[in-house]
Amino acid sequence: MDKKDYIEISKASDLKSTKDRILYRALEILPGVISLGTLFGVLIFSWLLPSWVAIFMIVFCFFYLLRVLYFSIHNIFGYIKVKNHTKKNWLLELEKMKWQNIYHLVIKNNKMYVSDGNLEIKIEEGALKNIFTPINDVLWADVEFSEVKTNKK
Repeated sequence: MDKKDYIEISKASDLKSTKDRILYRALEILPGVISLGTLFGVLIFSWLLPSWVAIFMIVFCFFYLLRVLYFSIHNIFGYIKVKNHTKKNWLLELEKMKWQNIYHLVIKNNKMYVSDGNLEIKIEEGALKNIFTPINDVLWADVEFSEVKTNKK
């Protein structure tokens, strides 16, 4: 499978290799098998080992209770953050900083592009690897320049 194939694959029949199709289908089926296996396992083992199933059910319920509490707390804090950010005067914050010298950069194939497309800089390979983390061969950053020289196309 090529590096960019994952973008164009939406179902098993999109794969060319039989080995890849079998692996894709197995991984696609795995969550359902685990879920149904847990449900049927509880039913079967409730006759064979009822005390073990009772312990499993109690631990499982406590696990889900903790998960719900964890997600609820994060939801509440996220909601509070959103409310605080909607009350904030962002234009006033923008006026406090020197926003004229901040550019949104996209770095791809060893070329750096500014969001308006006027600036294109050739960079050396590996020069920015210590600063940025690549995501799908694209590096994203907001960078401040003291001087900007544009190359109009």
